Amino acid sequence: MAINEEELAENGGLSLKDIFNFIKKSALWMLVCIVAAVILTTAIYLPVRYIFPKTETTTVRLELLYKGKDLGLNPDGTIFDENSFISIDIVTNAVAMSKLPLNDEDSISAIQERLHVEPVSSEEYVKLREAADKGDEKAIEALRSYVFNAVKYDVKLVNDGSLPLTKTQSIIFMSNLVRAYQEDFKNTYSSATTFSEEFFTKNSVNFDYLDYYDAYITELDRIQNYLGTLDDTDPTFMSSNKYRFSDVLGLKSILSKSCVNFMAYVLESQVSLDATKARSNISHNLTQIGFTLDSLNERLTKLSEQILTIQKESTITTYVDGVQTKIEVATFPPKFYELQGERTALDASIAESTKQQSILADRLAKLTNPSDDPANPKKQEADKMLTEIRDDAKEIVSEANLVILEYLNKNYVQDKIRVLLDANYVRTRETIGPAIVYLVAAIIGAMAGMIVTQSLITKKRKAAALAAAEKKNTEKTNDPA
Repeated sequence: MAINEEELAENGGLSLKDIFNFIKKSALWMLVCIVAAVILTTAIYLPVRYIFPKTETTTVRLELLYKGKDLGLNPDGTIFDENSFISIDIVTNAVAMSKLPLNDEDSISAIQERLHVEPVSSEEYVKLREAADKGDEKAIEALRSYVFNAVKYDVKLVNDGSLPLTKTQSIIFMSNLVRAYQEDFKNTYSSATTFSEEFFTKNSVNFDYLDYYDAYITELDRIQNYLGTLDDTDPTFMSSNKYRFSDVLGLKSILSKSCVNFMAYVLESQVSLDATKARSNISHNLTQIGFTLDSLNERLTKLSEQILTIQKESTITTYVDGVQTKIEVATFPPKFYELQGERTALDASIAESTKQQSILADRLAKLTNPSDDPANPKKQEADKMLTEIRDDAKEIVSEANLVILEYLNKNYVQDKIRVLLDANYVRTRETIGPAIVYLVAAIIGAMAGMIVTQSLITKKRKAAALAAAEKKNTEKTNDPA
């Protein structure tokens, strides 16, 4: 800095006062150089920045609210697929609704390839992961059996320049993508979750009494699950026939009891539609469940072995009473928790199959010598009970379908799909951020200002020293002594 060697010797080095004085002297040149550096950086950075490719991302965020979504299911109980948001049919409809000039098959496929779906982690899951990463044993234990099924999703159109879409077109398209998905959702599940009256009236040559019972109970349970979901959503809704969801559920409950009484009567009275098929059907079903259980147990064994091979990701070092201690933390990779979820589902399937196996074995033990004689009064009574069940089921299905369809036409989509974030457009480029660039420019400018100041001070001191030396020589020359 601008301090000569004599001053350094006297002061024993630089003091803060020396530094501040130097910065004060350099302020003007620092300001000039910073401004010059910023101007030069702008002249270079802006043109260069636009050479780099840009990425335009348009995002919508959706939340699915129907019952069962947190279990990874669709409204009809099938497995949910997040790619359903961007299926080719949905994209095609969105393109048509947006009136984009990209309506040929290749262009629509190109748009679909630039669409991505990202699940949004729940707050509970995020907190558990954070706690587990810090070594919280309760959180670690909870994550071992935790199954995360997202209910919120970000749907993104990522355009790297390959799609000739403007900002406005991208926003309109993504808004219409949501509309297309909502319409498809309504058409798919509002129809899929109405029920067929014919199911309870048609005959099957392969069915005996107990086969009809199993089929009817399964269908009635499906009706109950769906109506229960709607009742939870809007318990006050009433159809034009003055039926609420709860009213139909009450009728269903009565019919289910009638079915159970019918099954008990068949077993107690030893009757059947076909004496040969009655027991053979049960035996066949038992065999099939046995195969299913063998397959499930085999998958469970392999899955358990796979889980055991997954290693912990890390350990941490902490301090207990000032003593450094190494603690093993059961932090596992995401695959571990995914497999744990699969194992939980397998355990549930095995338990249900085992239950059904026990029920069938009990029936086979009770139905020892069934009669299919049409003249048998007990068989006639069983036929009468089956006919009454079918008639009641037809009425219940009719009322259920009416209240379901009227409700769906009113507000189905709004209750099931919520738009949390309308189409949001962001454009980015793969360059160093301007904040970093200009900060570096400012630092370089400040350093340049200091260097210039130091150079000027040094030059000034050398000139002063030279003038002093010449003056001293002149005085010696003129000295008569």
